[in-house]
Amino acid sequence: MGSNRYGRHIKEVFIKKYGETNLWLDAADLVLENAYKKIGENVAKARKKRKMSQLALSLEMGYKSVSAISFAEICLNGAHFNLAHLIQISSILEVPLATFFESVEEIIKNP
Repeated sequence: MGSNRYGRHIKEVFIKKYGETNLWLDAADLVLENAYKKIGENVAKARKKRKMSQLALSLEMGYKSVSAISFAEICLNGAHFNLAHLIQISSILEVPLATFFESVEEIIKNP
């Protein structure tokens, strides 16, 4: 992930704020984890707004249990939604994909 544009941006912002240090990778990982958590929160918010349970969403996505959704919504044990998940959830919940990225840019720009 560090080679993508967000990883580079996070490194640049961190170095600008704190100076050159080998801690930037830890900071980038923390920022990405916070972004994943915000995406999970946004998925949960949209799901609840549609009055859909985690189990119902899980079943719609082809899972047999609620674990995948429940873990990813709170980023438990490093679980998070990938783009394919988000596209599928967007379709199921009938919400724009951008809904899941609300407030994520602020997390990335201001680590």
